Amino acid sequence: MTNTPDEDSERLLKYDEDNFTRYQKSNEAYRFRWNQAIPWFLAGLFGFMTGVLCLREISHDHLPGLSTDLPSARPLIQLEKRQMKGDNDHPFVGTPSLEIDNAWRDLLNGLNVNLDATEIGDFADDTFSWPQDGKFLAGLQVYHSLHCLNRLRQFLYLPYYNRTGVLPESYTIGHADHCISFLRHSIQCHADLTPMLWSEKSLEQDDGTHATSALYLNMDTMHTCRKWEPIHQWASSRQFDYRERDDLVEGGGHMRIFD
Repeated sequence: MTNTPDEDSERLLKYDEDNFTRYQKSNEAYRFRWNQAIPWFLAGLFGFMTGVLCLREISHDHLPGLSTDLPSARPLIQLEKRQMKGDNDHPFVGTPSLEIDNAWRDLLNGLNVNLDATEIGDFADDTFSWPQDGKFLAGLQVYHSLHCLNRLRQFLYLPYYNRTGVLPESYTIGHADHCISFLRHSIQCHADLTPMLWSEKSLEQDDGTHATSALYLNMDTMHTCRKWEPIHQWASSRQFDYRERDDLVEGGGHMRIFD
């Protein structure tokens, strides 16, 4: 049976409408699935970028230590557990002697160092560079803290060290106050959280208060420390002799160093 033109047109129109309806439903389903996928896609993208940034940070900051540590010295960091003693720390304390002075001199060998451009890194613009060889004058703060501690030790025996000419005439209580302030900041900055513990001990005889026991702070505590030897060896090998610099008055020059 032959269809009339009107029937053919109607069938084609219905076919187009059905296709359009299916297209609409398919498009709506596609948009629905995409709308559902967008949050997951963004979350995945965010996670991926976070991972990339973390990996970049790890690769850039893979060395141990803190971001403010000198980068060229950070590979030296090794952690160790060390028993600290609360007793007199011979040969660093006591009545002044050649032995004590030599011990402190060896300990401070590394106070001021000369570094090349790769060792000073991003700090190159913030410190002095010697015109002759381009080396950079720097130091690690731990040495300045030790230097201050030694100055305070010498200040306790000022008549002796003034007589021996170790302390400069300009060394005053103001300088000692500077060292106290510097060490206070350093101690608070590092904020060692190792617990300090107490123990009770019996008193063998009456101390006048009729107490039979006393509480004592246990100073012999275990700490987690940065191993000193690698750091000291690194700094000592870069220590410069004042007398070898013809820029400085010690070498016949015109400049002085105040540390």
